[in-house]
Amino acid sequence: MELDKRLVKVVPSERQVRFQQLEFYAFIHFTVNTFTDKEWGDGTELPDIFDPAALCGKPAEGCDFFRDILLPA
Repeated sequence: MELDKRLVKVVPSERQVRFQQLEFYAFIHFTVNTFTDKEWGDGTELPDIFDPAALCGKPAEGCDFFRDILLPA
């Protein structure tokens, strides 16, 4: 019973609260296959079709509820 009373008093740190306020972020990783509409590549794709700039400014389908989207370089 004593342990339960201590656990009720546990509160998140300021850092943990700030992290929770970030809400949802999307991490989207894409490859050459993003530009070929294929799930798997076969190695014959030309490297110059990889054009991340072509995606800039286009809405990300299904990502409406995310606070922000992270695209790794």
